[in-house]
Amino acid sequence: MEVKEKNLQLTWKFMLGDMHSEKVPLLPSEMEHFSQTGDDEHRIEIWKGHPDCGKDFQVRVEWNKTKDDLYSGHISFSGYQGNLFVEEIYFPILVVPHLSGQRMIFGGWDIGMDFEIPRKKEPGIQGVIDFQITSMQFSALTAPECSYYVDHRDPTHSVKFMKAILNDDGQVECYPIYLIGNRELPFADFSLPHVCTAGSFSGGWFDACQIYKEWALEQPWVQNLKNRKNPLRPIGMWIWNRGNSEEVIPPVLKLQQDLGKVTVALDWYWWHHNPYDTETPDLWPPREGVKKFCDSIRKLKENGVFTQVYTAAAGWDIDYPGWKPEYERELVYDRGGIVRTRVANIYMGNRCGRVCGEASVFHDKMSELTRHIHDSGLDSIYLDVLGCATYVPCYNPVHQHTWGGGSYQVEGYRKLLKRLHSENPGFPMTTENCNEAYMDLVDGSIVIQVSNDRIGSWIGGVSPLFTAVYHGLTALFGNYTMPDGIPPWDDLWPQHPRWKKEELWHRLYPDQFYFELSRPMIWGLQPMVCNLRWNLVTDPEFAEMYRFILDTANFYHSNLKFLFDGKMLSPDGFHCNVHRVDFMSRVVYTRLENFKINRVNHPAVLHCLWEAPDGEKALFMANYTAKEQTWEYKGLSGTIKPHSYLKVTL
Repeated sequence: MEVKEKNLQLTWKFMLGDMHSEKVPLLPSEMEHFSQTGDDEHRIEIWKGHPDCGKDFQVRVEWNKTKDDLYSGHISFSGYQGNLFVEEIYFPILVVPHLSGQRMIFGGWDIGMDFEIPRKKEPGIQGVIDFQITSMQFSALTAPECSYYVDHRDPTHSVKFMKAILNDDGQVECYPIYLIGNRELPFADFSLPHVCTAGSFSGGWFDACQIYKEWALEQPWVQNLKNRKNPLRPIGMWIWNRGNSEEVIPPVLKLQQDLGKVTVALDWYWWHHNPYDTETPDLWPPREGVKKFCDSIRKLKENGVFTQVYTAAAGWDIDYPGWKPEYERELVYDRGGIVRTRVANIYMGNRCGRVCGEASVFHDKMSELTRHIHDSGLDSIYLDVLGCATYVPCYNPVHQHTWGGGSYQVEGYRKLLKRLHSENPGFPMTTENCNEAYMDLVDGSIVIQVSNDRIGSWIGGVSPLFTAVYHGLTALFGNYTMPDGIPPWDDLWPQHPRWKKEELWHRLYPDQFYFELSRPMIWGLQPMVCNLRWNLVTDPEFAEMYRFILDTANFYHSNLKFLFDGKMLSPDGFHCNVHRVDFMSRVVYTRLENFKINRVNHPAVLHCLWEAPDGEKALFMANYTAKEQTWEYKGLSGTIKPHSYLKVTL
């Protein structure tokens, strides 16, 4: 279907395969007959007959115009007689012009991706993005001239991907990809179990979020949260510390003492007996012994600190002594029939297998581990990667679920979460990455990609797409900011990869800490600081940074009705100077030889507009630079001091 006045083409493609070797495309142009009925408000398109798929093979697409001038589409096929499986449905493919200033908005990964489409056209196809859909199910191409939107409205969270390319004709093609769940024989008939929405609109990333939001807020994961109070709401500052109690706890207690009634939360890693990112899920007992661990938790609670510990909820170390060959039946197989693994800890080299949602033994182990953690007196448990890595297709032949596509991963892990809640009533749980699939079963998520300028996971930036849709419904916290720029080091790792010399990184990259701490908070996330050591809260060298930590926690806590409960409003209309920030690209697993500097231009004043539940509206600003900055917003103007926050009631 083509909407000529907007230069918009909506089409489809199937990918055929044998579940092992390279897939081949089936295109509409290969079909023998085409017919259509209806008009722009309601249209049915039918393609029929194919030399390899049968003369009675038919593809049917139905389009309905929505009230906001988008198109709601559905696709199905029947009479398929081909030898290969229809493995993937690309629908609706969005083909649009490559416009000046065009940006790709992808809501399907963590808080949201936002980057410019490359302008350089090369022979053949140039890949732009190829990501699995995890957090939300929409994408957009935004430009001042015209913007385009596409989504899957799938309440089951089946396995899906999103890909965008720049083709030879200078057009951008967006591919929402749905994986069909197959078994022994190809389907003769199949109907996409949900509708998709596509079309043109005016506006940017925030406006795209509002299109998706109208549907999203009516879904079960939102409705299940109505009238539920989030136990993480009082937290004013998270501290992501790792190591033994002697180095982890004292700075947290001092921070809690200095903040008074503002709750500090400790996200404690490396409490377990084994080296980090190895031997999962067998993390119990604690490395300092059960008694000392429980005594430490008791001390934190007595001083008002909320504490949770790390666990690995979807990965199984296949290289440690506790691994048994029969456990392999629990793991995800790739399409080629190979166990899906990755080496998370590059210093140890242990391979971690991805656990399928259908697993039972692994889930029993998670149940046992959660019980130990609950009974030790902790306030919460963190379930690593559950929110970001449990959407993968699985082809394990011994599993009962369909091969490849399907909603079995989310269904299996939702079942696990419900079990953990029933066994540990009233025990808060958090996971990794913004995600809607588990939002009603976890109380919060750590959001690391807000530090993408440091991490460099993709070319481009991040935008708060998830908070524009779902803010106020779940707790989000996180970043990767470290006051001195020095990541923690697990003493159980080999020592030879460790950096031999550390510089005064906070002087070499003076804006990074302030930027990384303030931006997520302005976006409505609970603030977090990583690797807070005793010298960082006592040494005069870091006094200004420590003051900023205290100011951030107090500012956030005093504005909870906006920054936790509120609704994000359009950010348009704000103006300030542009400032270049030098980011030290370094995290836990960064080797010295891989160290690099990322130089990124950002607004000198970070801002966001919020509306509280009582209707009050306010403009929130952060100046992360060391100089006073000016700002303007719709007739208002002013200055903001260095390393400070400002709230302006509208």
